[in-house]
Amino acid sequence: MRPRHAAARRGFTLIELLVVIAIIAVLVGLLLPAVQKVREAAARTRCLNNLKQVGLAVHRHHDVVGALPQYSHAKGSTAWCHLLAGVEQENMYNEAVNHPGGANAGWDSVRQNPVAVYTCPSRRIRENRGAVDYVGFRSLSALFGVVPTYSFSSTGKTIKLGQVTSADGTSNTILLAHKGVDPQDYGKQAQNGGHNSFWAGTSSVGHPETLLGFVRLTSSPQQDFADPTPDPPAGTGCATSGQGTVSQGNCHAANLITGSSHPGGMPVLWADGGVRVLRYGVPQATYEAMIFWKDGAVPDPSWLN
Repeated sequence: MRPRHAAARRGFTLIELLVVIAIIAVLVGLLLPAVQKVREAAARTRCLNNLKQVGLAVHRHHDVVGALPQYSHAKGSTAWCHLLAGVEQENMYNEAVNHPGGANAGWDSVRQNPVAVYTCPSRRIRENRGAVDYVGFRSLSALFGVVPTYSFSSTGKTIKLGQVTSADGTSNTILLAHKGVDPQDYGKQAQNGGHNSFWAGTSSVGHPETLLGFVRLTSSPQQDFADPTPDPPAGTGCATSGQGTVSQGNCHAANLITGSSHPGGMPVLWADGGVRVLRYGVPQATYEAMIFWKDGAVPDPSWLN
């Protein structure tokens, strides 16, 4: 007796395959925003931690030197240079100041190195050479302030935290914010001046492009936005509110203000070492009251998260 053959298995029809593919696509579409939110939440947490580490480095410098670090110096040295020891980069500092060609050449050399805590993880990758995302302000009324001229002056070196406590208070005064960066420039390598500026300057004395690269206007912060304004040709600049010129890549409106990539608000470092998020849309006067350390104004806490 011949064995009965089992009925042949029926495969998926084309319509069934298309339905399965469509279901998978819908599920991916639903999951992707959630994954992006989780990724951004993780990057924001790391950004807050980076600012916290910078704050600890500032207070360490104050304990050792007796004053805040000077925001910008002639011939390349900046506050970021003098905070290296506080962010576990003392070898980099020693390499610069002991350079055979002098400290100026040393800063030109070591600024090629990335310092992870100086950057926002939402914008940069660790391999970005020498970029910095956190900035002071173009005002000598700020704790980390500077006037961007060839004969520049800078705050910090003579200010003690006790003075801030006696004035507006360290918990009421912003120390550092985020520089605004056009999203099309995320991940780019550092350059002289501009939104992707180095954390150390050049060997040019009082180089205004370097200073502008570190200091943003005291404009109300916004979330990073794309600006179609083209860069000027190499070697030329663009005017900025009558305060000199800036180099290529720094003419975009998005790169001349404070702001961040994070939705909802910009993380800022306060003089007491705390980190809080300042919501976008804060009025200019309120923002300046938080920046200027001895104007007697009390910041409106409703803009803080």
